[in-house]
Amino acid sequence: MLKLSKYHNQVKENHERLQPDNKIYVSQNQVKYTFYVFIRAGVVIFEAINLIKRGVVIAERIAIKTTAEKMLLFIT
Repeated sequence: MLKLSKYHNQVKENHERLQPDNKIYVSQNQVKYTFYVFIRAGVVIFEAINLIKRGVVIAERIAIKTTAEKMLLFIT
C-alpha cells in the first residue's frame, strides 16, 4: 500500500511539474484520433442501419414468398 501511495505521489508531482498552470493540454494527434474514432463509430452505426434495413426487406420477401406458397397450396 505504501508503494502505491509513493508511486501515486510521484505521478502527481510529475503531473504538476509538467502542467503548472492546470490547463489540459491536447496534442494534435489526440484530436485527430478522437475525430477518427467518432467518424468510424458513425460509419459503423450507418452500416448497421443499412444491414437492418436490408434484413427487413429480405424478411418481407420471405414472408411474401411463404404466404404466396401457402395460398397456392390452399387453392390446389
